[in-house]
Amino acid sequence: MRNMRFPWWAGPIVGALAGLYIGAKVAAEEVAKKPAPHLSPTGCIVTGFAIGTAVGFLISLVEFSTLRSSDQETVSSSPSVSPVLDRFFALIGIGLFFVPVVGLVLNAIALVATRHERGRLRTASWIAAALSLVLSAIFLGIVLS
Repeated sequence: MRNMRFPWWAGPIVGALAGLYIGAKVAAEEVAKKPAPHLSPTGCIVTGFAIGTAVGFLISLVEFSTLRSSDQETVSSSPSVSPVLDRFFALIGIGLFFVPVVGLVLNAIALVATRHERGRLRTASWIAAALSLVLSAIFLGIVLS
């Protein structure tokens, strides 16, 4: 049996569908609350869709299986101690970039772990680190004010 892989464009679609499902489930629970719902059902669905699409897009950026064989030589300029660990920290950092301090620390670890990498993993780590830095600065500004 051959291993069938998702194409690179399937990540955002699968993420959007998963986000819609989770958002609809949360919206249904909010509507079922007796006194009054605390969250808008439409807001739950839109937020679930947006987060699911963003995470699916970031995962599709990181997926190495979509690289052509000619691109494989440019992925890493020097051998890594543990490519699986590097990829793990990069994916966790990307997935948790929106958590103010934790995302910043994880993305700093991911940037150090992927410092010799070239390609999508490094680019996604830099994007997640920048977003995490901005969100952590906003959070710090809110807390200190």
